[in-house]
Amino acid sequence: MKICSLVAKKGGVGKSAIATNIAVCAAVDGYSVAIIDLDPQASACVWADVRDADSEVPTIPVTSIAPSRLHSALDKCSSAGIDLTVIDTAPSADSGLLAAAKAGDICLLPSKPGLADLSALSDTVELLKNSKAKGATILNMVATKALKLEGTKALEGLGFPVVPLSIWQRVAWGHAYSGGWGVIEYDSSGKAAHEMKQLWTWLKKQLEM
Repeated sequence: MKICSLVAKKGGVGKSAIATNIAVCAAVDGYSVAIIDLDPQASACVWADVRDADSEVPTIPVTSIAPSRLHSALDKCSSAGIDLTVIDTAPSADSGLLAAAKAGDICLLPSKPGLADLSALSDTVELLKNSKAKGATILNMVATKALKLEGTKALEGLGFPVVPLSIWQRVAWGHAYSGGWGVIEYDSSGKAAHEMKQLWTWLKKQLEM
């Protein structure tokens, strides 16, 4: 079983959206996948509740647990034959973020291109460096080419791997999430779906899936 953790101390950077969309890509690609939600807000669980009402999309189990139960939950996923477990974390520097970082075969650290978001990300990067976790930053919710250039330069300056693509701010993300879908299900030929497919292709290579 492979594990992908979404980690960032700052909220509002799109961890849950990316986590659920990675899970959808994996499921559509034929992999068995589960999501573990460590965030007390349980955004991924809310998404799954909506999704469960649609019988035409693959079922993706989402479990909301306390960080102290993470290893037990991962053992259950492994025993159940899950190919990929995606861990969504709370926007804080609590034990859950560190536990998820250490458990992940790879960690994704999303950030919006704004100054406050990029500054906050440096703390998460240092945490991963200190814990020797494997990961990469990714620019999310990009609105303009100028912000993309500035944001990418800032990420590269952190001395940590950077995912070689960015996710742009598009209405498809909001519509898909509120419907319990991934963007590749909402509009498979749209730009958001294309970006997500690129991220999934990159992630599969990193995980050797």
